Amino acid sequence: MTDEEIEATDALPIGIPDSTAIEERRQEALAEVQELSDYAELARSITVNQKAVKLLDALDQGFSKLAEIGAPQKAIIFTDSTKTQEYLAASLREAGRGDGLVLFNGSNNSAESTRIHQDWLKKNQGSDLVTGIPSADRRKSLVDEFRERGTIMIATEAAAEGINLQFCSMLVNYDLPWNPQRVEQRIGRVHRYGQAHNVIVVNFSNQGNLAEERILELLTEKFNLFTSVFGASDEVLGTIEDGLDFEKSIAGILERCKTAAEINAAFDELERQYAAEINDEMQRARARVFDNLDPNVQDKLKNYDTQTDIVLNAFERLLIKVTRRELDTFAEFDDDERTFTLLHAPEGGIPTGRYFFKSTPIPGAHQYRYNSDLGQFVIRAALGENTPERELIFSVGASERASADARALSGSSGLLTVDLLTFEISAGNDTIVESYLLAAGLTDGGAVLDAEQVEHLLDLGCVENNETATPDTTALQAALDAQAAAFTGEVQTRTAQFSIEQGDLVESRLKDHKAKYDAEARKLERAKEEINARERRAEDLTERLKLRKEAQRLSRRADDLYSDYREERDRLRDKADEYLGMLEDALEGTERREHVFTIRWAVRD
Repeated sequence: MTDEEIEATDALPIGIPDSTAIEERRQEALAEVQELSDYAELARSITVNQKAVKLLDALDQGFSKLAEIGAPQKAIIFTDSTKTQEYLAASLREAGRGDGLVLFNGSNNSAESTRIHQDWLKKNQGSDLVTGIPSADRRKSLVDEFRERGTIMIATEAAAEGINLQFCSMLVNYDLPWNPQRVEQRIGRVHRYGQAHNVIVVNFSNQGNLAEERILELLTEKFNLFTSVFGASDEVLGTIEDGLDFEKSIAGILERCKTAAEINAAFDELERQYAAEINDEMQRARARVFDNLDPNVQDKLKNYDTQTDIVLNAFERLLIKVTRRELDTFAEFDDDERTFTLLHAPEGGIPTGRYFFKSTPIPGAHQYRYNSDLGQFVIRAALGENTPERELIFSVGASERASADARALSGSSGLLTVDLLTFEISAGNDTIVESYLLAAGLTDGGAVLDAEQVEHLLDLGCVENNETATPDTTALQAALDAQAAAFTGEVQTRTAQFSIEQGDLVESRLKDHKAKYDAEARKLERAKEEINARERRAEDLTERLKLRKEAQRLSRRADDLYSDYREERDRLRDKADEYLGMLEDALEGTERREHVFTIRWAVRD
């Protein structure tokens, strides 16, 4: 703001202040201009980014430690924005660490990512590894590139969920999130089942910033995210989400607190708000592990098959059992049940031959997946099975898996019923479908079984299947209705939260996109002004013509740049509108409920 602009502002018809007030406002404005000029000068004086320098030091130290423990020298670096990601990539290339560098973000559409994807498609052409879903295949190709040839992956939050990087033993939080769940999700990419080494976690924090020090202290000492086996898992961290939005609370502290004393007092109060609840939940987690070493705890720990080190969770075990039943007349299964030979195709278009499921790929064999044509046939066939009312006799002794709850039912009998609750939520041109089982049981002695106890009961081995009269399930309907109401609230809340978070991410990407465009546009404008100045000074007509053509070329380039910017801006705005629509549909989504089966049951030793 110039002196003339300030004087013009003072002259606006908003009252007639005295000359002293005018001068005070003028001096305040000039002081603000000077402060901004000082900040700009300070920014221009910074020629070396010390944070990037420290990143190189951290990588050197981390890779040295990885070599000591015999772990592959691979690191994933998490940052919040694609702009920072691009800057770090340039810095690492300048430092000689460009080989084996892989970038992973929400779009994965850079020239290098596209090349990696195309090479991966050619390599795996005709195999079941290619899903045909572009976004999924791009993600898979980048992960495979990092595993097979990469050294460093720089990732935005898009890599914090849904990918497995247990072959990487070093994680760098270049931008440390304030939300502990986001930190836990990042660590979960590398510190997961199949990780053969201790994981090195590097956190960047400004030691001169008291607020950042307190945030890191909370994540490290209170949530135990970086040191303890019983650190705050997603289940434990979930307990703070109902009564406390941790990330927004920190933002509020930084906005309103100006002194060190105020910051410390606010963080102390924040800690008191959740400390008891988190500590209690961690204690319960310890108890579940040490006091209840039953199959459900094994599932939580994801124990490995002793023969193959292949993890099979509850869903995968059920899929194998259902597959064996529905393909009994079509296939021959090996002893491990994860490999089989399909002798006859149950439907057209399904190839026969060898299949493998979650095991080492077999040359020439097909990978069996839930969403494959064969997998979908199995699911449709299972859903179409008749489930009449029956009496099932379960045996603890005949069961591979018998939880403490199920063993406690030995000698008891009763009634059990299951319904299916399905939600449909619109998401742009697509529809998200989520289904949940509602289950309730009752012993003949009048004890109510909740959904978890019913699941444990059905995990037992069945030794008899007898006819029975149609049971009266009236006494169980209230329990089913309560579960349905809980699921409805959970789906609405989760979908709404997802929509809000994704909308925030889109807004962030919009800002990044705008900043990138503005920087490029300013660069082109400066270049054009310089060429125009040279043309004005040039006396030779040939030289002037050459410079004018160059100026026109830059103008067209600026037009193309704006066109590209506007196209991406409009796409992101449409995406933001889509998430707003999801938020509305989350509150108005349709749901339907259908009966699955009812049984009489009894448990023997």
